[in-house]
Amino acid sequence: MKFTRIMTIALVACTALFTSCFSQKKSQSSSAQSNIDLKSLTNTYWKLVSIDGKTVGSELIKEPFIQFESETNKMFGANGCNSFFGNYEIQKNGKIKFGEVGSTLMACLNGMEIENAFLGLLQKESFLSISNDKLIFKDKNNKEVAQFAKIEHKNLSGTWELEVYSAPPFNMDKMFPNKKPTLVFDLKENKISGNGGCNNFFGPIKIEGNKISIGDLVSTKMYCEGVEEQAFLTKLKEINRFYATEDGKNLSLFKGDLIIMQFTKK
Repeated sequence: MKFTRIMTIALVACTALFTSCFSQKKSQSSSAQSNIDLKSLTNTYWKLVSIDGKTVGSELIKEPFIQFESETNKMFGANGCNSFFGNYEIQKNGKIKFGEVGSTLMACLNGMEIENAFLGLLQKESFLSISNDKLIFKDKNNKEVAQFAKIEHKNLSGTWELEVYSAPPFNMDKMFPNKKPTLVFDLKENKISGNGGCNNFFGPIKIEGNKISIGDLVSTKMYCEGVEEQAFLTKLKEINRFYATEDGKNLSLFKGDLIIMQFTKK
């Protein structure tokens, strides 16, 4: 009887210890999953590095990336061929859920495997973690399914010359017969300046991730016949997103998902 009582007490103690340890590990695991710094996650350009165990190469038409907006819970990006957009929700346990995703419908010869995998990722529930400027997507079994790298567009600085103008009247030779418009970014002072094909201009800018907002522009008042400078400056103020290639040679300016202007570094 005494032996049975001792065994019962020992069994209860071991059970309590096991339950305590298990609960502690579960709590630590849950805490790790929920440790998402929203400031680090949002308004940041995340470049896709790997997905489903495959490393993303440079043969794709568009660099695959995703960006989460902080104020609207909207997200957008590119999957290697098409641009996409939609909504997202971050839950307390570190889980991310995506709403309906819209996409452009361009057909591409290369990169369809990456595109399909990326779109599949946006249709699943995943768990997020951020470490050393890496954004990791994991499935419910804690297996990594995708990895993204934080990209800071430091190469935005410098002087850029307009090469493509994708808005009416489209014809750059007629719009700017004397010289091409230029942009100069001063990221330390949060200012933009340049030439609209005739006059010099300058004004404030605000950049978060690859979102850009251009404030009121002030310009000189020289008259140049036949130059569509005002059309250029009007479209410039409508820009809300940009993409600069990692080699620092090309810059695309967007209004929503539409490329409005493309520049090359001088």
